[in-house]
Amino acid sequence: METVFPEETGYAGFFLVGYRKNPDPPHQIQRVGTAILKRTYDIAPSLNPIFGSVTPAAEALPVFDQDQPDMPEQIGNVVVNGDFEDEDISAWQAESGATIARVAEAGGSGDFMLRVTGDANRRVTQTLAMPEALAGHKFTLTFAAKATAASNVTVQLRAGATTMCTVNAGLTPTLNWFTAEGRWPSTASATQMQVVLRTAAVDGRTVFYDDVSVFSRIRFEHDLAPYKPEGDVVVLDFLDVTGLMRFQVNEQTWLERTVSSSDFDMFGWEPRAIDPRKGEAAFPEDGSAYPLPEPLPGGFNNRFYNGYRRDARLLSARPYFSPGNQIRIQRPGPSDDYGFTLGSETASAQVRYYRGYGPDDERYWRSVNIPMHADTLVVEPEENRCYVVWRGVWDFDAHPEDAYRQLVVSSE
Repeated sequence: METVFPEETGYAGFFLVGYRKNPDPPHQIQRVGTAILKRTYDIAPSLNPIFGSVTPAAEALPVFDQDQPDMPEQIGNVVVNGDFEDEDISAWQAESGATIARVAEAGGSGDFMLRVTGDANRRVTQTLAMPEALAGHKFTLTFAAKATAASNVTVQLRAGATTMCTVNAGLTPTLNWFTAEGRWPSTASATQMQVVLRTAAVDGRTVFYDDVSVFSRIRFEHDLAPYKPEGDVVVLDFLDVTGLMRFQVNEQTWLERTVSSSDFDMFGWEPRAIDPRKGEAAFPEDGSAYPLPEPLPGGFNNRFYNGYRRDARLLSARPYFSPGNQIRIQRPGPSDDYGFTLGSETASAQVRYYRGYGPDDERYWRSVNIPMHADTLVVEPEENRCYVVWRGVWDFDAHPEDAYRQLVVSSE
């Protein structure tokens, strides 16, 4: 199918076919076509949103087809064999007094884990080489662990004598997930870091680790959500002050949370790999459940496609954005607010298809109008930049796949 998108300054476009839960009863899994239009803006901010404005940016951000990491070239998990599915566990090194072995998880699930035994608090490490100095970069550490009896372990990300993430995990015989986030100090000149697992804090106790992951903080989540059920907001960085922060649209607060000195985004992306967002997807943990009988799990919630922070959410359902919405990022200081007004642009789409008989000529194609909603706003106040994503969604199986001829997306 041919696609046509606006060519004016700041725009980028994309078309995809994906799946969602149909928002209309009986809420069955539905294959949809999705038109994506993105526009990048330069912001001229003001304390009062009425006097702040946006201008289409000369250098448009593309439609991201994958997550964009904080550290260049580091996309996805950088740990080698962190799920222990590979028989070769030589990437993991046990210090004297600790013993490691790859073992099958009890219950015959087909999954494998790392069994760690030995003297108390002995280290098991993996060294990760990065493409540039760690200084200022942000990472997330996640892992699953359990023990044969109640035990404590300390898991860290370290570079030399500097520790960035620490998880003091209380383990039980039930496998649980743990996570920590952090930013390397500006003085961290090293280009390598270590994942540090440990034996139990009590001699002789056995610990099991699985799915050890280290992710470079996502700077931008990919734009290829097939659908978003509500307005989505992300505000990056902007933490030169701390305290109560609010994101408001037309003086209505959508997001609110207290930011501390240990945070590194005001209202950043909610990680997909951990709860609560992970739970909205409802993908089974048991590998024997795959392949799934349908493209999405039965318990899938479309809200999984939204990237906003769940702990900051105030409204039960947030509308999509509208032209001229007044945006205010409210911070504690009397002169710390950041405001602007969205532009007047709207977007529309039309899909054209061959009806299956008669001349296959554009004069005879049928067309369907596809509503486009501005469902995503990502703001970088420190860069005085933002982008808006409009998304149009339709039942792709309403017509034979080979009948589609053209998708035309317009803006006014």
